[in-house]
Amino acid sequence: METKTKGYSLFNLSQAYDLADRFNLALDQTEDIAKLFLVISQTMEVVSPCVSGVILGPEVGFEAVFRKDPKTGLVLSLEKQSSFFSVNEMPKFYEQWGIEQIRNNYGVGHLKLYYHPQEELATQKKQLAGELYDAAKYEGVDLIIELAMYQPEKTLSENESNDSFEETQLLAAKEFQAVCDLLVLEYPHSSLSCATLSAELDVPWLLADRLDDYTYFKECLRIAMENGAVGCQIDNVVWSGLPEVKLAQADQDSKDWQVLTKYIQTELRDRLIEITRIVDEIKMRVVK
Repeated sequence: METKTKGYSLFNLSQAYDLADRFNLALDQTEDIAKLFLVISQTMEVVSPCVSGVILGPEVGFEAVFRKDPKTGLVLSLEKQSSFFSVNEMPKFYEQWGIEQIRNNYGVGHLKLYYHPQEELATQKKQLAGELYDAAKYEGVDLIIELAMYQPEKTLSENESNDSFEETQLLAAKEFQAVCDLLVLEYPHSSLSCATLSAELDVPWLLADRLDDYTYFKECLRIAMENGAVGCQIDNVVWSGLPEVKLAQADQDSKDWQVLTKYIQTELRDRLIEITRIVDEIKMRVVK
């Protein structure tokens, strides 16, 4: 799952509802589900050689694993996708899907958690992560935890001024570092904050992609890696240059499909190559 310099560039294709929205598809329509699977499969075939690992979900797009480059690592998401998910609720899981199934597919587990140390469900979420990690260690599977920080309503007024994002994220990361092999964290706003994360944590961390600004993401990635991050997880930013395409009523010979196919083969692929190159170049320089 690592690059040649032992860095990480993980491309996330597991967020089915986000991808469906991008292509104007509805996941309650059988035909649209088939089209989204086709998009994921085509993307996988073209770009999987350009990254160190890909993230897939078990519900939509899992069969795209057969299009994956054999040298590219496989990461499989655990939590169930939903268009109605609220950040202040526990993640839900698919039936007959978990750590054992991830082991059977020779994958690494991935859990995305919306979290804040002061939320009502903080203890339950930490307990859940601990149970999953115990199961992963028993099965010989590595576990990645992606922390998506959010602000509970009850803390907005009382902690707005003195409970900065950097401090809160560092606290959260330290709470979860013992129950994962790799953390995915948002950019903590400065090089000093990145260095602090790296110094305080006992596990490696990746930069999460939360933006559509490709130029700014590359700048953040360079800063994060120069200050201890070991790579990144790529979600939205590589799609940000894609013109609007509506696939719901389009067949594969339509203009929209042609635009999408060309984008995947050119801009999307080029961006992933460049991101992986940045990871490798900085990792090599930092190690030296």
